Amino acid sequence: MGDAPDSKPSPTLLARLPDIDLTLDDALVEAFEGASHPVWVYDPFERYALRWGNAPALRIWRCDSLESLRARDFSDDTDVTIRMVEAQIDDMLDGGFPLRWTLYPDGVPTVVVAQVRAVRVGADHVGFLAEVATVETGTTPESSRMHMAVHYIDALLTVFTAEGSQLMQNPAAARAYPRRKGVSRSWASRFEDPADHARAAAAVLAGEAYRGELEMKTQDGVRWHAVHAYRSKDPATGDDAIVVHEASIERLRRAEEGLREKNALLEQSLQELRDTQARLVLSEKMATLGNLVAGLAHEINTPMGAMISSAMTGEKALEKLSIAVTEGSPEKRDRYLRAASDSNQVIRDAAQRVAELVTTLESFAALDQADMQRSDLNDQLRQTLTLVQHRVTDSIRLETELGELPAIACHPRQLNQVFLNLITNALQSIAARVAEDGGRGTLRIETRAEESWVVVELADDGVGIADGHLDRLFEPAFTTKRDRVGAGLGLPICYRIVDEHGGQIHAASGGAGKGATFTVRLPIR
Repeated sequence: MGDAPDSKPSPTLLARLPDIDLTLDDALVEAFEGASHPVWVYDPFERYALRWGNAPALRIWRCDSLESLRARDFSDDTDVTIRMVEAQIDDMLDGGFPLRWTLYPDGVPTVVVAQVRAVRVGADHVGFLAEVATVETGTTPESSRMHMAVHYIDALLTVFTAEGSQLMQNPAAARAYPRRKGVSRSWASRFEDPADHARAAAAVLAGEAYRGELEMKTQDGVRWHAVHAYRSKDPATGDDAIVVHEASIERLRRAEEGLREKNALLEQSLQELRDTQARLVLSEKMATLGNLVAGLAHEINTPMGAMISSAMTGEKALEKLSIAVTEGSPEKRDRYLRAASDSNQVIRDAAQRVAELVTTLESFAALDQADMQRSDLNDQLRQTLTLVQHRVTDSIRLETELGELPAIACHPRQLNQVFLNLITNALQSIAARVAEDGGRGTLRIETRAEESWVVVELADDGVGIADGHLDRLFEPAFTTKRDRVGAGLGLPICYRIVDEHGGQIHAASGGAGKGATFTVRLPIR
């Protein structure tokens, strides 16, 4: 039998000595000495040194005696072997654990599959008894190397019977799913959700490979694993088996959950930003309307005064017409009839002007529909010019060259606000320059089509824009009243509206006192 070795097993295995019911003694030797299959005892902590073997084992190892057998070993990676054995100790204490080796006695590769159980060697040492089930002499070692490699990787590998009972697992799987008293070791017991097991088992038993990301009940609690399962064969018996590969994706899932939370926060922030922008647009629109109403009050007063004066004139003409009819004077009658007709025409023209102003103001104040509409930008400019006509004083010359434009898809009232801001700024700039230098100023508005764009260009000879300010002109809250009156919140909103239409807005200036040109380009679609 041989003496107990001087080396000591690992603390993990030493603690399990009381659980080992096999001992390398005369009784064990007698039980296996006459067996027809190879049986040997080896020490995984001494480079797999062989301690005992029966006659079939001696033949496999090409040995003629126990003494020559004990001089053999078949492992160069003792540290890895110890880790593997520690992970599988529960299986080795309970019926054995299947292992596959490629041996090289006399240089000839021999693949053996054995059931391995723990056995006492002396009073305080652990060895392992291998009962060989199959022997393939002269087989290439690649499959055996692959079998051993799975014991050293971090991926969890387990083999189950077709019914789901565990046959074997590698050390990584043993760490994740250790043996626990009273707890089933079936494949089904690993799943947090029984429905996941039902789907996976149904796919595998139907001959299909199953892949999924599932919650599994591991030693560390419920964890997310990527699971790959497929049908195979038990290497020891050739029976149908289920091979399951698992890899932890807990960190990945946590990262994904973190990203989802961050994305939700970003979506919320984006919605809040959009709401704020919408409020800013509405606020700017209300401020513009306030300025318009103040100007339009004067603009409406003029035709209203004409209407009142003409009504009084018409009333007097009717009185005198009545007298002329009574006196029978045709000349007076015709003169008073003409006066009444002229007064009526003045009232009609004034009322039409008031109605036009009110309609235009109402159109500007209304909110755009959600869907885009097809519109001619020349019509939008004409409406806007109607609203600012009262600002075009004798010292300002307004020139328009509105070319033929195709209708484009847009939000018309939003573009009205852009044009109103740009025109108002230009008129204020011209008025400021004229107040300083005297003379007259000019605002020229031109529209044209260029390939796939419609272009609106507004050029004034006002106070201009100082060097270094052009690049910041469309920044929120940036304003230089001295350089450009009214260029505060309005221009950033103009930029946003044009950008949301897929267009471009550009400002150019020769510097302070040299006027400015704003160009709006919108896609034809």
